[in-house]
Amino acid sequence: MAKVKKEEEEFRTRSGELITDEVAEKWADEIESDREVRWARRLPVGRPSLNGNGISPRVSFRIPAELYEEVQV
Repeated sequence: MAKVKKEEEEFRTRSGELITDEVAEKWADEIESDREVRWARRLPVGRPSLNGNGISPRVSFRIPAELYEEVQV
């Protein structure tokens, strides 16, 4: 049976930069060091707040049908 050479999969950042073994090693060394990692940040998940200042609380409650009908515009 013939051997098939498996091609290595390429990985790229969102900006299109090819992630080589050297780049991955550099990132790993930076993360494992005691220095602060500046390039990594958490991205917010979900919809933006209603006023742009953080979290907009969600309130859920039940009301009588008559009151519901009154507040509909």
